[in-house]
Amino acid sequence: MNENGVTHVIEFTIALTVFVLLVQAFTSSMNYRIGIDSDNNN
Repeated sequence: MNENGVTHVIEFTIALTVFVLLVQAFTSSMNYRIGIDSDNNN
């Protein structure tokens, strides 16, 4: 297996991990805002 292919796999894995972390942070922040809105409505 050539090193170039391994490098691309590592870059893809890092990018995928960062993307997942961003999505989780965005989702948790949106849930937090929705929770505040529902608390204000009550």
